[in-house]
Amino acid sequence: MKRVAPILATLILAILACGLPTNAKPTPDIHAIETMAVQTMTASAPTRTPWPTLPTARIVTHAPTETFVPVSTATRVTRVSVANATPIRFQPGGVSGTVNWYVSYKYPMKYILRAFGNQQMTISLVSPNDVANFSVVGASYSEPLKTLDDESHTWTGVLPATQDYLISIYVAEGSTSFTLTVTIIGP
Repeated sequence: MKRVAPILATLILAILACGLPTNAKPTPDIHAIETMAVQTMTASAPTRTPWPTLPTARIVTHAPTETFVPVSTATRVTRVSVANATPIRFQPGGVSGTVNWYVSYKYPMKYILRAFGNQQMTISLVSPNDVANFSVVGASYSEPLKTLDDESHTWTGVLPATQDYLISIYVAEGSTSFTLTVTIIGP
């Protein structure tokens, strides 16, 4: 009988340890705790306001028309988009305007100005290592005055008509700073 009592006591303790209800608190599930912590942090996190969008300069002096111009084999006709072009401003009574800015491969810069026919326009573009190039075209249907094929960084010409002229600045790769100077002399 002395031997049965310790065996019986051990059995009773083993049965109690294996699942009989006790006053001990249950062990919490670690995954449930992690989920609750993430939900609490998400709910109390401050909301982030989106970045403000900067207004883009847009000057349209006339509405584009859908006029069709006959194309001959001797003339190349292009349609020019003046959307999002920045105006070049001259000082009152001045004959030139200068812009200092940056251009990147993905975002060419467009500038627009109004000039009269028979005026002489000179454009000069300066950039580090001369990596930037520019083109000049009338905003209506017309032949380009300077294309990117012409790699000179200065252009002078007599303007064919009174209209808006679009100057587009490009870089082949990367980005760079530039200084653009436009001078217009009357006839």
